[in-house]
Amino acid sequence: MAGIRSFKPVVFTISLGSHWQQNLFQSTHQKLINELMLRSDMKHALTTSHMLDLFNQFPHPRAILVADPGIFDEAHAGFAMTLFNYAERGGTVVFGGVFAALIRSEKVNPYFAHLWGLPWSVSDSADRPESPRLAHEQDLMRYLTSGSGQELERNSFYVEYRFKAHIPASFRCSQHARLISGVARRHAWYLPRESDSEEPSTASDDLKVSNSSSVQDDDTDPFEMTKTPFVYSSYGFGKIGYVGDYNSDDPEPTFIITLAMLGLS
Repeated sequence: MAGIRSFKPVVFTISLGSHWQQNLFQSTHQKLINELMLRSDMKHALTTSHMLDLFNQFPHPRAILVADPGIFDEAHAGFAMTLFNYAERGGTVVFGGVFAALIRSEKVNPYFAHLWGLPWSVSDSADRPESPRLAHEQDLMRYLTSGSGQELERNSFYVEYRFKAHIPASFRCSQHARLISGVARRHAWYLPRESDSEEPSTASDDLKVSNSSSVQDDDTDPFEMTKTPFVYSSYGFGKIGYVGDYNSDDPEPTFIITLAMLGLS
């Protein structure tokens, strides 16, 4: 019908790193970029000046994807505060792309602590989780079903679980994932699963996600701190996400998670 236009949500992607880092994101995440262009009005910025121009044109983007660790450069310190203010006032910031593959813990941990006030600590690249199995957070499901529907609608847990429903249970996370510790369980999308009956398998290089839908009847506190490769947390009036998986044989599930965090699933 004439006169009808299709409006897509505006999403910014920020690549402030070196040309090598920017090219790495472009080459390894082309499918994700294509999906972003299909599902949103994507604006890609390679400099802080371009990013600030975009904010002047589109002051309320749906979400921002920080695609590499270039934001840690001293030259971008001022823009880092802009990003923080955007999230605190209701925006969504997701650290993904090649961010996890290239970050150094001595830079990212103070960044989360001093600027964002978060107790998160990113592992060194040589770290490995205690168990090679990951499981969906069943404690969250039990928590959601404990209240009335009206209560759930007001509860941020409900919103986060709705995003989780789009993520395949068969997801396989590379053991090269950069885990974050100090994360509340309710904000972790996948968790290391303890097992008293099975020894960790050494035959696979992947972290596996259980397809079980059973809810364990235990006293696990959904608020306790843990480590995880994927975080999606309320922050101020907005959200902050972290995608720690990289170097996976099948990157598509990680792309699905990234799109979900950006509100584009």
